[in-house]
Amino acid sequence: MNVLITRLISQIGIDLLKARHTVDLNPEQKTLPRDELKKRIQDADAVLCLLTDRIDQEIIDAAPRLKIISNHAVGYDNVDVEYAARRGIAVTNTPGV
Repeated sequence: MNVLITRLISQIGIDLLKARHTVDLNPEQKTLPRDELKKRIQDADAVLCLLTDRIDQEIIDAAPRLKIISNHAVGYDNVDVEYAARRGIAVTNTPGV
C-alpha cells in the first residue's frame, strides 16, 4: 500500500508504516502547497494528513486509488467526509492526539 504522510509525525508512527508500506513523507514542518499535495496524492492508497491539509473533493478526485484518509487530529473539519463516503473512502481521526 502507498501511504502519503503530509507532514512530520512521531518517528514511531513513521517507522510502523514504513515496516509494512511504501511511504511518501513530507519531511518538513509545513503544509504542502495544494498543487504539490494533488501531485503526491495521485498514487496514494492512504493519506495521513493533519488539520492544516484541506482534503476536499478536488484533492480526493486527484487520488483514484485512495481507500482511507486518516486525520492526525481530534477533528476532521478539513476533510470532505460526505464526498469521501460517496467514493467509498474511509475517514478516521485520532482523538487524544
